[in-house]
Amino acid sequence: EYRLDSPIYHAQSVRTPLLAFHGTKDFLPVDLMRNFMLQVINNGVPAKMLIFQDADHGFGRTTATLAVPYELYGAQEQILWFREYLGKVQ
Repeated sequence: EYRLDSPIYHAQSVRTPLLAFHGTKDFLPVDLMRNFMLQVINNGVPAKMLIFQDADHGFGRTTATLAVPYELYGAQEQILWFREYLGKVQ
């Protein structure tokens, strides 16, 4: 069931440009996400991964000192990404 539901096992199905954020203190290992993103890129899909030092999953338990600037930076990156890819039909 896990393999059927987990995106990690379905990188070949990704067709939409993918922007991913990942914290070094996330419960999912950074290398797992790096491998997934590499598979997506190798399939010809635009993908970019931003790694945030000492950030947790979703910045929920990341200190405010880091979370606020990370969220602002992430929002800027999303805007740039959407300007590039939103509305493009693949």
